[in-house]
Amino acid sequence: MKAIRIHEDGGPEVLRYEDAPDPRPGPGEVLVRLRAASMNHLDVWVRKGLPSVPKPRILGADGAGLVEELGDGVTGFSPGDRVGINPGVEHDGRISVISEH
Repeated sequence: MKAIRIHEDGGPEVLRYEDAPDPRPGPGEVLVRLRAASMNHLDVWVRKGLPSVPKPRILGADGAGLVEELGDGVTGFSPGDRVGINPGVEHDGRISVISEH
């Protein structure tokens, strides 16, 4: 697939449009074929290294699309379902944000 990724912290010049491995959903995950995506301030902060994250990294916490594939143990979704992405994920009593954590 094609993606815009970062390989280092910095300004807009670190964004690279390039080939990336096709994603696969892990257990409890849903793979979404994006139809719309947006960049928000979290993406700008992560790009700048506030916080720095493992790289390469595809930015983007917000989006909408169609369920493409289900990981093991996923219920309540079917391929083809229309979904919006809520980037907040509760883990160990904390709210983490996809793309940051």
